[in-house]
Amino acid sequence: MNTRLYISTLIVFLFIGCVEPSDPDTKIYPTSFPGLESDILYIQDDSLFLFSKTTQSRKCLLNVSYQNAMRDIQWSHDGNAILYLDSFWDNVTMSPDSSLIYKYDIIEETSAPLGEMYCTNIWVSPDNNSLMYLADGVHYLYNWEEVSTHSLLALIAENIETDSSQVSIVTYYGIKWLDDVKLEVSCVLKTEHATNQMQNQIFKAIIDYSSVTPLLLDTLHWDYSLITYNPEKSSGVFTINNGSDARHGTWLINFAFGDTTKISNQPSFHLRFSSNGRFLAYSYRTFYGFLYEKNQYWLYDTETGDNYNIFPEADDVGEVSFSWSNNQIVCRADVNSSEYWDNIWVMNIDGSGIALISDPEFKSKNPIFRP
Repeated sequence: MNTRLYISTLIVFLFIGCVEPSDPDTKIYPTSFPGLESDILYIQDDSLFLFSKTTQSRKCLLNVSYQNAMRDIQWSHDGNAILYLDSFWDNVTMSPDSSLIYKYDIIEETSAPLGEMYCTNIWVSPDNNSLMYLADGVHYLYNWEEVSTHSLLALIAENIETDSSQVSIVTYYGIKWLDDVKLEVSCVLKTEHATNQMQNQIFKAIIDYSSVTPLLLDTLHWDYSLITYNPEKSSGVFTINNGSDARHGTWLINFAFGDTTKISNQPSFHLRFSSNGRFLAYSYRTFYGFLYEKNQYWLYDTETGDNYNIFPEADDVGEVSFSWSNNQIVCRADVNSSEYWDNIWVMNIDGSGIALISDPEFKSKNPIFRP
């Protein structure tokens, strides 16, 4: 045999042999979900998409400008408008910057900014006539006509009896509208003392258009890494990452009585309560062999204590949202990551009937059910 031909044939053979063959058992997921309770909104490559419960198909509602990023989408309470942040993409920091609130009208199919409001988070009032947004630790209440501002940090400094030299807000874990103009806001503070000791505290206050009323200031005796709030049962969940420490894991806490219940031996991510407060969706990483891990969703039933994996096919998961009846879940997840990467999946509360509703060719995020 010609030496050159032999070498060429050998190289081709070795190349083909190194290519991983396609998996003939790759699961094909349904792309529709009969019985879907309501439409689902999500972001796909910085465009706003809607998956219709009626047509069982997706539709692009809106594209943002070049070099801008869309995030923090939220339905109005009547389901006829969408609020979102349109952020200019900073090529230096490689992160969103200068976020403006926009309102998209579903019926008119128009979008317009709500003034010059630069912020990081938004919450809509039950009557859809006002909203609260957050910017640099300051709360802004906006009723479409006038803007009222309250600095929670200034209020904290006035109401904390401590020798703390610095107070900062670590995270907001509870935003609950009490009526159309009044909110109950809960957050976790970090106070740094002159002795360089740090302390975490729960702070709760009622905010309206003219005043801020403190309700609670209590010390957290746990070194948590993440906390979220259950508005229906005055409880929350936090995680501790202390290696071999016995406290390492995920815990429920009753803010009224201070008692805690451990629900997992691993710190968790993407914590989300159902609207009735019964179910907690969360994720944690499980290692399989050397440097191989899965981040999967689990569901904890606060009434029965049941704890089960609702999406065992997932390799990695992200945001999660419950339907308003709490019978269905929509989430962002990777499944067989080389094929389904950052896609939107919907399923029943027990994990059955899983369907892929986003385009697998594009990355998607922030799914949320329509009211």
